[in-house]
Amino acid sequence: MAELATALAPPQATNGIKVPPPSTEELQLLRFLDGLDSEATEYQKALVEQWNMAISLFKGHIWPEGAKAPFFLANVLTPLIDKQTSLFSDAKPIIRVMARRAGLKTTETVLQKTLMAGWDEYGLNTVMDEVGYSLNLFSAAFLSNTWDPMAAFAQGDLCIEAADPRMIRFDPMVTRARDMWRGQYVIQDSIVPLWQVWRMFPGRGQLVMPNAALKSTLANAQRTSSTRGGLKAFLQSFSPASKQAQAAAGAVPRVHLRHYWFHDPTIKNDGTPLYPAGRSVMRDGEGSIILDDRANPYWDGGWPIVMCDSHYDPDSPWGRVEILAYQRLQEAINRIGHLFVENTILSGNVWVTADSDALEPSLLQKLSNLGAIVIRKRFGRTVERNEPPQMPPHFLDFIRMAMTMIEELSGLSDTTVSGRGRVELRSGEQLEGLQAAAQTLIRSLSRRVEGFLERLGALWVSRLFQFYTGDRMLTFLGPGTEWMTYQFERRQLLEEVLQGIKDSSEGSILAAIRKAHQAFLFRVVPGSSLATVRMARAKTMADLAERGMVSRVKVLEELGFPNPEEEIERAMKEAQMMQPGPSATGTATAKQGGVPGA
Repeated sequence: MAELATALAPPQATNGIKVPPPSTEELQLLRFLDGLDSEATEYQKALVEQWNMAISLFKGHIWPEGAKAPFFLANVLTPLIDKQTSLFSDAKPIIRVMARRAGLKTTETVLQKTLMAGWDEYGLNTVMDEVGYSLNLFSAAFLSNTWDPMAAFAQGDLCIEAADPRMIRFDPMVTRARDMWRGQYVIQDSIVPLWQVWRMFPGRGQLVMPNAALKSTLANAQRTSSTRGGLKAFLQSFSPASKQAQAAAGAVPRVHLRHYWFHDPTIKNDGTPLYPAGRSVMRDGEGSIILDDRANPYWDGGWPIVMCDSHYDPDSPWGRVEILAYQRLQEAINRIGHLFVENTILSGNVWVTADSDALEPSLLQKLSNLGAIVIRKRFGRTVERNEPPQMPPHFLDFIRMAMTMIEELSGLSDTTVSGRGRVELRSGEQLEGLQAAAQTLIRSLSRRVEGFLERLGALWVSRLFQFYTGDRMLTFLGPGTEWMTYQFERRQLLEEVLQGIKDSSEGSILAAIRKAHQAFLFRVVPGSSLATVRMARAKTMADLAERGMVSRVKVLEELGFPNPEEEIERAMKEAQMMQPGPSATGTATAKQGGVPGA
């Protein structure tokens, strides 16, 4: 424990390291980065208030603070978001990798199987859950695809994860989410333990001091989320002025880091660009320490972050926070429900009218304990009780209508269990068709998510060529819910790519490998990310296969089998083995799994 305490303790000053004054180039770089921060933060200010309101509603802060405690309170929007989010992680999308030129069939197959296995290897179903919640709460979602040399027990592996939209800022001149890669810069904030900074950046990392304000700021952001000011205070804490309020570090010293990806037009002496694929700079977010400054290390030459918007906004790539559109409907439901319950309670008590000295105090206390309202009047005086009017029935009708309206506006209305006119028994095909028709808006959003995955996949293909330099075993979940393995072989990935290269020098081979990802397209089959659409397509394919119009391979592909041809071949062999032989002995052998007649 003493060693752990020593490792987590904040550094004493600069740990004896003599800090040289920043050079002129470094000061210019810091001023440039400050300008990017200022521009991006100013543009994002308008979104902060909407995000705080959405988070507040999601957490159930739906009754005015300081108001009388409600008799009725229903959080309608949170289950709505949960249901809508679950639709995006129910099914593993069907991935297609297609070569742009002939002669790359084997490489195409290797890439496709590796990507399909990687979906489960990196837990992308869980990641897509986070994407769904981000789309509902922040109107946008981000996925980062980076290489982590410490992953897979220091073997190194890709790190595909959902980034918090509140920690991402980018060029305000970008007008569409799909065009974020065209922007001049992207900034990502992160909060990491101090020891991790020391490990990642030996030398200059020792100059970074812990940010003591992070502990109190994060706690304040959680406490004040209902007042819609927590996130604003959280973002403001990143400013240099907040350093004046810093005190002793928390139990685990933490640091705020800021990572910049930007285009740098600097030209070398020979006239070629110094940073042809962009520049990557890591900085201490609370100070003026440049921790890392290098050229963009990724061969694809783009930013390792892709963006998706939930609902189209002609004026912004961030889309619209759709949950706020249902806020007033939820508020009306709760106000009417509160009024109805309160009125029912007040009018449901027994009223006892008696002279002031007619009942003993003990009996009055018993009546009060039973919930009776006792009216004590003077002798000879008359007190009348007027029955409160019945609550109009259209109040409850409005609640039902509002609930239905929320489901219809969100695209989650289930027409399979509600219908107009007579109720009739429906077939499975009719039910599937009605449910698919009920999710028209969801399918529209799924198409945006599938395009989002295609942009991620383009980075993914490039990463495989760049970083998968050795053979490795990947595990994935098969269609029968059994775990399967796939052996990735580097030789199979590059064999076709390197064929036909006349110059066999090392530089020529490396150049061919660096450009290999450009010969492939990553595509997601439309609608395959929704389970209802997948099952409907598979049922259609099965019907066509029975009529001999399509191959049975198509049916298994729709159901997500990784090796449909091999699966059909194995099924045919099993069917032949199970066929009765010419004799009883052969039949018995066939039942035991042997060869008939053997």
